[in-house]
Amino acid sequence: MDCEKRIRELLDRYFEGGTSLIEEDELRSYFSANETVAPDLEYARRMFDGFAATARHEVPSGKVSVPRIRRSVRMSLAVRISVVAASVAVVATASWRLIGHNQNKTVYAYINGMAITDQQEAMEQAEKMLQQVAGPLSQPVEELRRLSEINEKIGAALQNTNVN
Repeated sequence: MDCEKRIRELLDRYFEGGTSLIEEDELRSYFSANETVAPDLEYARRMFDGFAATARHEVPSGKVSVPRIRRSVRMSLAVRISVVAASVAVVATASWRLIGHNQNKTVYAYINGMAITDQQEAMEQAEKMLQQVAGPLSQPVEELRRLSEINEKIGAALQNTNVN
């Protein structure tokens, strides 16, 4: 039990990057020597087994020759034609989108997802929207003006009565 507790502590430090090489060797030795470990340590055993299997993989020394794959002339010609055709398609699409498609059309506004390209129509729509917003706000302002006028008349009437 004491050994498993130490292994758990070492694993925590290992995953935090705080173990020394000697402690990492201790973890490798523990998991390579014990085929059966606690169920909550099984993931670590599999991980260290994988590390060991990778380390055992031998890389050939010296020069490694890679066989050359001979391509057929017909295949490389087909690839070249495809690349040229794709390039022409990209250039044509970009030209159409950037130059020809939206020529002389300035977007002044977007209303409900539709582009408005007529300046007069954009102005009319803007005024219409402002009227919708300002309509309810203008009624209290008119009432305040009327109250202000009444207040001025009462003030003037009071001054006339005080003067007399």
